[in-house]
Amino acid sequence: MARVYALALSIVVIFLALGCEMAADQKLYLATDALRQGQWDRAIELSTQLLHAGNIQPQDRVRFLVGAHTIRGAAYRDKGDFTRALQDFDQAIKLNPKWAGVYVERSLLYEKQGLWAKALADLQKADQLDPQGAGERLLRLRRLKAKVAGGS
Repeated sequence: MARVYALALSIVVIFLALGCEMAADQKLYLATDALRQGQWDRAIELSTQLLHAGNIQPQDRVRFLVGAHTIRGAAYRDKGDFTRALQDFDQAIKLNPKWAGVYVERSLLYEKQGLWAKALADLQKADQLDPQGAGERLLRLRRLKAKVAGGS
């Protein structure tokens, strides 16, 4: 639950700093809140609306799309639709390969699937991109390294 809140807060802060229109910011907040509350379908619906929003400034569009894909991917993952989750996370990474948050979220998907090496690689990439956030990911890194080494 804390990771969802942290994801939500970081995405909202990014978009507020960018000065996106309030309606889009409100939808982003509502999508994130729905994700936090386990309302996967609502989070998916709002994120999809955000992906099709036309009221975003061109210079902000990529960052906005990355946030919407990440939220929707997390909702699909938590709902158990791993194929769609992976598509959204991959799209977010394609749009901005330098944002650590999406690698953390995708690593959780891989972990749910038992793909330990991929989960570890994404978590290590997140740490490379955001060394300041590495402390909170240290326990997951240690656990994943043990799973990869043990082959389980």
